[in-house]
Amino acid sequence: MKDLLPSSDQITTAIGLSPSAETVGARYPADKRPMQRAELMGSHSHTCNNGVVVHVWVRAEQFLARGSHQGKRYGLTLGEDKPRAEAALRRLLTEIEDGKFCRASERPPRFFETSPVGTLTLRELCDACLLEKRKLRGLKTAKTYQGRLSHVLDHIEASDAARRWPLARNIDRAYAIDLRAFLTRRQVTPNGRSGGHKRPMSTRQIRNTMHTLKMVFEWAVRADVRRLPVDFVNPITSDILGPMPLKDPLRAVALPLEVRLAMLERMDDWQFTNLAALLALPLRPEDASRALISDVDLVEGELRLGSHFGGCDQSKGKIDVTLPLPNALIELFRICIGQRAEGPLFLGRAQRRRRIERVIQTPNDLAELRAWFDQELHQSRRQIDAQADQKSVYHRLLKGLGGLTTDEIGKEIRKVFPKDSSARPYDLRHGVTQDMHDSGIRHLELRYLTAHTTRDILNEYVGLDPKTEIQKYYDRIATMLRLIEERARGFAAESRRTA
Repeated sequence: MKDLLPSSDQITTAIGLSPSAETVGARYPADKRPMQRAELMGSHSHTCNNGVVVHVWVRAEQFLARGSHQGKRYGLTLGEDKPRAEAALRRLLTEIEDGKFCRASERPPRFFETSPVGTLTLRELCDACLLEKRKLRGLKTAKTYQGRLSHVLDHIEASDAARRWPLARNIDRAYAIDLRAFLTRRQVTPNGRSGGHKRPMSTRQIRNTMHTLKMVFEWAVRADVRRLPVDFVNPITSDILGPMPLKDPLRAVALPLEVRLAMLERMDDWQFTNLAALLALPLRPEDASRALISDVDLVEGELRLGSHFGGCDQSKGKIDVTLPLPNALIELFRICIGQRAEGPLFLGRAQRRRRIERVIQTPNDLAELRAWFDQELHQSRRQIDAQADQKSVYHRLLKGLGGLTTDEIGKEIRKVFPKDSSARPYDLRHGVTQDMHDSGIRHLELRYLTAHTTRDILNEYVGLDPKTEIQKYYDRIATMLRLIEERARGFAAESRRTA
């Protein structure tokens, strides 16, 4: 009998009232709650001059506009904030009266942004810019920009700054000066680690943060974006940015040839096999971690540093380079390859110790490795929007095949640094490049061999001869190459005896 009696909500509905929000919230999950009558600008229904009536509803704390236009039903989300919802409702009523309203399902693609200009806060403007950068430049770049802009938002959302510059269009030169002063006083930790020792933000990072904000403003005033008025003046000028910090041209080389020779002698067998090439060649740690067996031509004596699989894995400078190799490094790379047909050229310490060719499956050729990469792309849980996202999948594939990672390179190379040295793994490239310069290699060849662009007017009239020029450098480091060759041959002989 009790089940036949109407509930309080049924009685309320029968007499023309809406159930209470507390009752609806208790009976329905947030994403399935029914619509309830609501009011904006003092009324539930709003009649336009042409007779179209717009009704206001609310569901899951979101204001909605519903009604009929030209014989078809429409619905529009106005937002959860009441002042913004009222502003969106006013725009909707104006569009309907002016004959410009079009349902979302019938809206044609637009070539230029037509939303209201200049109504975004700085947080909303930065978010819109990063959403586009995520699709164009990849997740890693978007995360880098996010970290820099977080300092900007911490400044703008302080109570005094929020009152002076409520919207992005209000930002002026006074804001830029105030932001730079804020960043100069700001205490940060290395790499954003929460438990690290705080210290003032570096001049380079202050400039990076200001330059990223300048990029956001330049993006927002473009005609095809138009998130800021066309007369908006970018306040981040060159005098506020300041000059780019430059390295001391008279600085000493952290890892000269004699230091690298001592490092070579301290290396164990694994470090010698996989890291000795970094002591002699101008390689970035990333170049070593992404290199494939097929990048080495043992017959011609060349190492190719370039993109893989149609450009999904590009080098830092996006330059393809072919390095001529001396006999010592050819013997070293022959040991790195072993009996494998394809896969990462350099192997991680754990995988080399377990003889990776017997532990996991390795590809038979480059085509099979490409098929594995395509499968990884298809099965990736991360959203792939740009080539930079494909690059992370490529590195993850090589790591799964036992490849050497940049983190492992940094950790292992520090073990053979001099005890009192404050050098970084990247300083190896500095030391090698300095020796190449001192050996007399011509400027264009030096830029090419170190994977920098050769866009120079001389390149239009002068052909490059990297093979002859790099031999000057190999003659300079003949002692190191002799030690590498002797140890490589001894290592190979020992491997044959124990096989």
